[in-house]
Amino acid sequence: MRTFYSLTKRQFLGMIKFNKFLYGNSKEKKVFAYTFFAIGLTVIILSFCWFRMVFQICMTFQYPQEIFNYLLKPFVVVSIFMTFLSALIKGSGILYLDKSIDLLFSYPIKIKTIVLSKLSYIYIWNVGISFLLLSVPLLCYDSLQKGNILFYIVDFLQVFLIPLVPTLLGVLLGNVLYRRLGNLFRVGSYSKSILYLVSFTVFFAFMIFFFRYVDFSTLLKGAIAKFDFFNETEKGLLFSHNYKSLIFFAISILVGIILSAYVIQTYKKNCAKVQLYSEKSKCIKMSYKKHEKVSALFRRELKRYFSTPVYLLNTMLGIVSLVLLTIYSCLKIDTVTIYLKLIGMSFKVENTSILLAFVIGLLIILSNVTYASISIEGKQRELLKSYPISIRELLLAKYLFHLSLTVPMIFICATLLGIVCRMNVSEYCLLFLLPTVFSVFVGALGLLINLVFPNYEWENVTYIVKQSISAIITILLGVLIVGGSLWIVLYFFHTHILFASYILAVLFVLLTMLIGILLKKASKTF
Repeated sequence: MRTFYSLTKRQFLGMIKFNKFLYGNSKEKKVFAYTFFAIGLTVIILSFCWFRMVFQICMTFQYPQEIFNYLLKPFVVVSIFMTFLSALIKGSGILYLDKSIDLLFSYPIKIKTIVLSKLSYIYIWNVGISFLLLSVPLLCYDSLQKGNILFYIVDFLQVFLIPLVPTLLGVLLGNVLYRRLGNLFRVGSYSKSILYLVSFTVFFAFMIFFFRYVDFSTLLKGAIAKFDFFNETEKGLLFSHNYKSLIFFAISILVGIILSAYVIQTYKKNCAKVQLYSEKSKCIKMSYKKHEKVSALFRRELKRYFSTPVYLLNTMLGIVSLVLLTIYSCLKIDTVTIYLKLIGMSFKVENTSILLAFVIGLLIILSNVTYASISIEGKQRELLKSYPISIRELLLAKYLFHLSLTVPMIFICATLLGIVCRMNVSEYCLLFLLPTVFSVFVGALGLLINLVFPNYEWENVTYIVKQSISAIITILLGVLIVGGSLWIVLYFFHTHILFASYILAVLFVLLTMLIGILLKKASKTF
């Protein structure tokens, strides 16, 4: 047990880089302290805003079954998807791409202990995701039922079991997509990236439509103000407070044990195969053509992005979610409209179609490739500086590549959403303008932060994409600034939300111009 605890603790210390604070020099300790404080404060603020918003939505319901159908079921779907995606992206790398795995094998440690410590780290992280999504609606759901304390305990135990199977499936599928399918198609890293992207897109779409047609059969049959039919709705396995909850417990634990045993049994063999495949995949045939400098740098960014699966997956979440939202809205616009009305009721917003521009904006800032585009140069940085290429041209190519991923997708999705929602001209323009401005802003912000906090000494690209200071600060700061601005508009300007949204877009344009000025100074450090 002590060995298991030490290995699990090592995983968490490696994630937060706490060893720099313990053993680093004074400068590293100071940077870590400031960064940790900023990140912790941002997480607290965002969590408070999230819990407050969900609680306000829960207060609009009068019956527990309303919360069950409108909040708990959709949030369970999102929780399953996010935990599966988290394990798919980072789980396989943590288990099979650990640089120190050979050293661990040389120690007198059981394989089972090594595997369970890594799986526990991934599982605890995913439990945190599920708890963040489900805790508030679950508390309101149980309080409206006026049950005893046993109901609370049983329901929150189910929250701990929801991520179990998706986590293990994500780890296993991530290993398959990295190694076996790449060997099958033999077309380099591009196929792996596309296969990764298609796999979690299909999984998310399947979960949405499965829950929509199988478990949501009576959802949203009447108007938003009429909920009489909810009292007769039969619940599924989750949060049922009867024998079905015991069935869910038994199935989850049994499947979890079987999958964990399989991972432990095949761990050494899969580690060897992954290392062998990594060596083979280094042999890539390259073809060269003559282009203008910015065009050549743009193509270079394009090839590197789609040949790095972990880079693609970590920055495609927003775009994929936006595409799925658009498809779902085209098929079930009435359902989407009612959810927008629920949010609008919490903030007393009458023109709820404007909220769709906010949703697109929040999704699109999750797809930002610039926060790692400077650090990813690594040891090639000195080689780039020897070329007849200015830092302005390099940054411009990286920035244009970011916009080429987001702006066309905003244009396509906004066009379809505007048509199905029957928006007027001013709302239609805002649907294009606001998400585009947010994308322009976070792209410039990512470049600036990556220039201020670069890391050119990385050994594995996974680190700079997932765990670097630049990645964490950019994501949290982008969500805090954009999300905070939208919350201010909703809370203080809900009666003139359209006009305030246009003003907000202008302010973000000015803020982006300010970041552009700061980029000129920060680029001297490259």
